[in-house]
Amino acid sequence: MTEAEQAAFAAGLEAAANGWNELVTDAITEAEKAMLKFPQPNYVISKLAEEAGETVKAAIHCAEGRETFENLRGEMKQTIAMLYRLWVEGDQVHGLSPIAAAIKEPKE
Repeated sequence: MTEAEQAAFAAGLEAAANGWNELVTDAITEAEKAMLKFPQPNYVISKLAEEAGETVKAAIHCAEGRETFENLRGEMKQTIAMLYRLWVEGDQVHGLSPIAAAIKEPKE
């Protein structure tokens, strides 16, 4: 790879990372609003599966030209938001502790 190609590749990675960081930030903001509006106990695991399925469906439809990238991004944001809720809150309906807190606990 030439220096110019490497520079272009690095610039593309930086742009992708910036877009990813914006997506995650948007998802966290949305998740925090939802945590206040729909507090635990909540079916976080089930909703994560639902959102992941909607993301897959939107991705397939986007590849087929039947969905927009903006709508796909929206589904991805919802999936990340549910992952964040699982990380922060766990799922009290299913008895799963928050992942973030569980990882910090000392192992026996």
